[in-house]
Amino acid sequence: MPVVVSLLNAFTGLSAAATGLALDNTAMIVAGLIVGASGTILTNLMAKAMNRSIPAIIAGGSAGPPHSTRPPLGAGERA
Repeated sequence: MPVVVSLLNAFTGLSAAATGLALDNTAMIVAGLIVGASGTILTNLMAKAMNRSIPAIIAGGSAGPPHSTRPPLGAGERA
């Protein structure tokens, strides 16, 4: 979830920069680009730390149940 929040923050910065372009406001363009770039970098770092791709994070969840390297427990065994 924090990765999605930082991605939305990056989109907010980029939309602020686009608004600055529309209004011909240099300060808004620069501020929006800084926020967008920092949000994009943070999102990328967080995705790499989680060993997931950005599209997989946006799609949500994982592909299935978590996988274990342990064989299944037999009758009477405890974890």
